[in-house]
Amino acid sequence: IPVSKWAKNDYKLTWALLTQLELPANHVLFFRKTNRSDNTTGDTKLKVTKHIVEVLFPVECKISATAMGHRVRQKVDQLFTTYKLHMKHLLHTGEEIGDKDNVPSEPTYDFYIQDQGPNENTPQEAVNIWEEIIAEFPFFPQL
Repeated sequence: IPVSKWAKNDYKLTWALLTQLELPANHVLFFRKTNRSDNTTGDTKLKVTKHIVEVLFPVECKISATAMGHRVRQKVDQLFTTYKLHMKHLLHTGEEIGDKDNVPSEPTYDFYIQDQGPNENTPQEAVNIWEEIIAEFPFFPQL
């Protein structure tokens, strides 16, 4: 699937893919799984991806559902990789502040932004970072 097809019509196809990933039956396989036993559906990501292909690409999947499944899976991986890269911009730690001999075992964060995005209590620095991320990667809040 060419990059241009994913971006066409204001990313309509990418948004449709994210909608499919968020369906309850698919969500557990792709989002915030804490351990492998959380997969209560018994399905594999490849099997679910093939089903998503049937929904998003009914004509193309008749030609080669497996190949389309792999291409969609690559897009999913690319979206999550990009998400993780942008997430690093929001993770400010106090690593270089204070006594190096008294380093906490858990990282400390300067701010936290909820899934819904910044609110009136969010520091302006964090709001600016959020807005930069959304301008570059509009799918960030949905992931």
